[in-house]
Formats: sequence, C-alpha cells, structure tokens
Amino acid sequence: MALRSRRPTGATSWPLILLAGEAKTGKTYAAAQFTGDERVGRCFWLDLGEGCADEYGAVPGADYEIIEHDGTWIDIISQVEEVRAIAAEALKQGEKPVVLVIDSMTAEWAMLSQWADKRARRSKNNKKLLAEDPDAEIDITSNFWNDATSRHNRLMNILKTFPGIVVMTALETEKTQFGPAGRPIQGAPKVAKPDAQKRLGADATVWIRLAQDHEPTVVGLRSVKYTIQPGKDKPRPIQDFSLGKLVFELMKLDASTQVRDIPELNADQRVPGEDPAADEEAAKRERAEAAHEVLQAAAQLGWSQDKLFETYTAEKNGADLRQVSDVTKLREYAADLRARAQQSEKPAEKPVRAVA
Repeated sequence: MALRSRRPTGATSWPLILLAGEAKTGKTYAAAQFTGDERVGRCFWLDLGEGCADEYGAVPGADYEIIEHDGTWIDIISQVEEVRAIAAEALKQGEKPVVLVIDSMTAEWAMLSQWADKRARRSKNNKKLLAEDPDAEIDITSNFWNDATSRHNRLMNILKTFPGIVVMTALETEKTQFGPAGRPIQGAPKVAKPDAQKRLGADATVWIRLAQDHEPTVVGLRSVKYTIQPGKDKPRPIQDFSLGKLVFELMKLDASTQVRDIPELNADQRVPGEDPAADEEAAKRERAEAAHEVLQAAAQLGWSQDKLFETYTAEKNGADLRQVSDVTKLREYAADLRARAQQSEKPAEKPVRAVA
C-alpha cells in the first residue's frame, strides 16, 4: 500500500471543554451564560440526569434549545449526531459556531456503569449467586466494562470531531491514588479527578476546575496559542472567568478554526466468516439500531408505527418495512424522515454573523 501523508495546517481545532468541580460551583451556570455570547450561533443543551435545563434558561442572556431524548443510549447518540450535522451545515453556510452543552458526563458514565451492572447480574454465575444470596457482591468482569467503555468512546468520537464548541460538565471528587499493583499508595494525598469515565480529562481539549474557594483554574490545555507547559507551569487561575473569554480571547478561536481530523479507529481484524456466531450477532444488533433510528425519525413526524408501515408500503411499491434487513436502506429511510421533519418545522435561528 502506498504511503499517504500531508503537511499540517497549523489551524486551531474546535474545543472540547470540560468544566469540572465540586457540587454547586457554577459549572452549569457558566455553560448557560456562554450560550448568550454574541460570538456563538445556535446552542443545544443535552440534559443527562440533571433535570435543570429549563431552570437555567433563566440565566441572563442564556439562549439555547433543549435536546429531547427518551433516556435510551441509542436515542441520545442519535440526537448528538443530529446536532453534529446541524453544526457542520452552519459552518458550511458561514454562520457562527454551534455550541453543544452536555450536563453532565458524570451522569453519562453512571448510566453506562448501571448498564454494565445489570448485564453482569444476568450472567449465569451471578444469577446463581444472587439466587443463593440476593445481597451478594456482584463481580462486574472486564468484558462488561469494555462494552460500557466502547459506548462511551463512540460518544467521545462524535464530540472530538464536532464542528463547533462542546462544553461538558462533570462533578469532581478527591480520589485515592493507586500503585501499579492496583493497591492504594500509603501516605499519598488524594487527587481531584472528574467523577466520570477515567479518560475524560485526557480527551478534553481544555480542563477547567471550578471550586468554592478560588478562581476557576486551567488544569490542562491543548493549545499552541495559550500554553501550559507540563512540569513547569502550575494550574493557572483565570480572573473574571467566562467561557467566552477562554474560547475567543485566550484560545483565540476564529474563522480559520477547523474540525479535528480523527478517523475512528477500528480494531476488528476478523476476516468475514471467521466467527459466524459473532458476525450474526453483530448484524442483528446493527439492524436493531437502524430500525430504532427509523422509529425515532417517524416519531419526529408524529407518526404511529402503523402509519409508518403503511407509508413505507405505499412509497416502496408494496414492500414491508418490517422485512427490510439492509441496514443501509434503513438508515437512508431514517435520514429521509428526519429531513421531512426538519422541513415541516424549522426552529428559529440567530442572525448570521461572522465569527469575531
């Protein structure tokens, strides 16, 4: 295979911002306040387990749309992908950058952890253990955690390639330091870490710590315009902090900002047919996800399942949607339904202006 390479652009990438801190330190308020910044365009708010999206709409200047979801992982992911598509179109049209707020990533990982726990409880060994002792300690083995991490990574890949500004909130707690053998380090002070999936701080472009007793602090930052040198610079407080100041004045985002080029890594090296059972299970799972996308898209149009099936049959020369196994065709039809829903009811947009 011939080598493929290119020269770096030197352009700043759209930021993935993590606001982490103790409870009641203003993380959600700062995110809501940012949505009113005149330098940003449409803003979307994904409420995961917090339940305060409506209330924070009363923050002076706040201007955002609440993303509705049914609490399922498939629906949440689908909604985030929809926002990413809207953000890409906004940039294409020369509009101001779209903002996506996720409040909070602590709830996101708690949701996936609960999924891992429930699956572990259904395993043969654990079901037998619980039958003997309903209060027995359950061992959530690595295969369940790996699946939860895989779902989290899918979301992070969307966020890291988001053509706009993403703001994530997370509760931050003090955690015990562990050594190489997985045992607590005696005498080592506890360190503050986001109460979320363990790689969240590393995946974020910038990690801001909010606290009760000091100014918001830059814990880590990936930027060549506002640098913090590891081992040399200490976490840097920001006086008169606001996300607008961080993004547009310190990180200096402008019209040349680009989407990060991160091809999704695929470690599946199996040859088709090598594991027929696994191939069949993966195909069933993918078909179920695609079918769910169609149902969600139909719901946006206010269609019942019966109307969905009737409409498909009428449009596809008598074909039965329930018998369609081609995942590509299902996703194409879901995209078509979403486009119809958008045409029937377009939300109001902010005035188009160039990025300052």
